Amino acid sequence: MSPTHPTNPVLFRVFSLGLTTNVIAQNEIVAWADGVILKDDAPDSFVVELSLVGNRDKNDIITLLNGFIGPEMAPVAGRVVLGLVYRRFVDGTLSLKNAVSAIDMLIRTAGLSEEEQRLMLPLDDGYALATSSTFGTVETIETETMRFLEVYKEFRLDNMHEWQEIDATIADKIKRLKQSDGG
Repeated sequence: MSPTHPTNPVLFRVFSLGLTTNVIAQNEIVAWADGVILKDDAPDSFVVELSLVGNRDKNDIITLLNGFIGPEMAPVAGRVVLGLVYRRFVDGTLSLKNAVSAIDMLIRTAGLSEEEQRLMLPLDDGYALATSSTFGTVETIETETMRFLEVYKEFRLDNMHEWQEIDATIADKIKRLKQSDGG
């Protein structure tokens, strides 16, 4: 990617994490790339390559993205994906089961803070215990999941220019959430 290309490389990490967690579909990445190509007289070759991934295996696309962006983990990318989980959970396109599964996957793949990870850890296990009628209720897990995800609700794919500013507020929001939980 040329240094003058307007695309934020964090977006490619968002795409990779989104595919990994099943929060973003391949066709969304293709649509984004097609939009860039239509607007740009000389689109970046990597963007052109992304516009052609529609029929490729999801894991191949993740490998392609990760190969391009390298191993560096920018926690803001995981936080953007959590914002997408929030939106898709609220609008009903992501079930509670899939939301807590995505959150659980992001613990290991997004480079989030220890405080965030501590808040994330009980959600997937809590869901499993609640759905098996072992401990707790699904309603409680749904409430806890929503409370956690609301921290990230300002992140959207269409406000990439605000990501760093929003990201700067997350530590305080996590601190307040922990305090309201008695932690």
